[in-house]
Amino acid sequence: LTDRELEVVEQVAGALSNRQIANALGITEGTVKRHLRNIFRKLGAVSRLDMVNRATAAKLISPYPPE
Repeated sequence: LTDRELEVVEQVAGALSNRQIANALGITEGTVKRHLRNIFRKLGAVSRLDMVNRATAAKLISPYPPE
């Protein structure tokens, strides 16, 4: 995953909506959705929860909340 995609995964892990992620990262909601599509494809994920679980299992992000 790209650095920006990892940022999006971390924001999703924090239970933020697409709009909240867009505001936090200074990008549009459309860009957030594009990143999510790419992340889902790369990880083979079928949902936001599955995406976070796969990213955590692959040690791409730390467990949320940090242990």
